[in-house]
Amino acid sequence: FTDDLESGSGLWTTTGTPAWSVVTTGAHSPTHSYFALDQSTVGDSHIRNTAALALPAAVPVKLEFWHNYTFEGTSTRYD
Repeated sequence: FTDDLESGSGLWTTTGTPAWSVVTTGAHSPTHSYFALDQSTVGDSHIRNTAALALPAAVPVKLEFWHNYTFEGTSTRYD
């Protein structure tokens, strides 16, 4: 199973806050990626596959994904 979001987000469902959206900035594979804004309060959000995946027995399986993040500046420390 592979998906680069180029055909839309139909294989995925998003929940929680901050909200996830498909954008055309910061993508690793062609032009689309998911993005969620930073917020000032603690949040809990998820991106999930809409269908179960059948994993073959006795065959190595690898989960691989690309991510990008930005931490707060060094002048203010957050937990």
